[in-house]
Amino acid sequence: MRFKKIAAAWFCLLLSACTAFAGTLDSLKLALNRTGNDSLKLLLIEKILTDCPLSENHLYDAPMLQITNRYLQQHPQSDKENFWAQKRNFAIGCIRTRFLAYNESKKDSLFLYEELKRSQWIQDDYNYAALTKNTAEKEIQKGNLVQALEIYNKAIQFFEQRNYLRGKAALYQSLGNLYTFEVLDTNMAFQYYKKMLRGFEDLGEKATLIKCYLSLGQLYGKVHKPQEGLYYLQLAKKGGMPPKVYESSMVFLFLDNAMFDSAHYYARRRQSDSFEALIYKGEGNWRQAMEYYQ
Repeated sequence: MRFKKIAAAWFCLLLSACTAFAGTLDSLKLALNRTGNDSLKLLLIEKILTDCPLSENHLYDAPMLQITNRYLQQHPQSDKENFWAQKRNFAIGCIRTRFLAYNESKKDSLFLYEELKRSQWIQDDYNYAALTKNTAEKEIQKGNLVQALEIYNKAIQFFEQRNYLRGKAALYQSLGNLYTFEVLDTNMAFQYYKKMLRGFEDLGEKATLIKCYLSLGQLYGKVHKPQEGLYYLQLAKKGGMPPKVYESSMVFLFLDNAMFDSAHYYARRRQSDSFEALIYKGEGNWRQAMEYYQ
């Protein structure tokens, strides 16, 4: 009991010291440079991270994580709710925020990906899946398709080891999208979309199956197999796909296959002038298309 009182008094003293420096951000940074006490450093860093711009976070959240990880590794029996663990979780939250908000080309998003993996933020499968998806998408935006594929495939191996079926199925969808819209390899896209479909069928997730049917229906339309595309889009409709999404998908299915009368039919049901314009453009009727564009 006496030890707890002393510890509480000591932390109150540290908090008072931190508050004393809270006048400006510059004074907090100056105090941080001058102190050699790790506990006080954590309190100062927490205040700095609360006040400083996101672009400066990398100067503080990573050191905060290093300090807390070092302490917790040296004291493995520490209570998870103690001061050090709380500050560690705060640092992880800051790194995660920075990762999700990051969109600058001057700093590699893979650095943050590895940083979060080392922080053990990904102890649960859901967070690992979210982290993988965000990292791969950022690499795709930068044109690093090979790197994105590597990230997806490593994550799938991880989920196979943990038997996390939903994570695998979701990444199969991401790989299908990548091969459809970026790599432009429809054979590989079909493979991954069908793996996604089998995965979600096994899981019995009816709502997600609609996305599977939609992806396959759209892809069959792109490779000029309208009957197969129609089959999957009708499955999606039966599963509860919203009427507007169904009608839009039917427009593109028929437009991709030069079935203009059917495309016009669904464009009128959708009450979309922009779709009508696209169809007339596909027919080569520019004059009629311009009337709908206006």
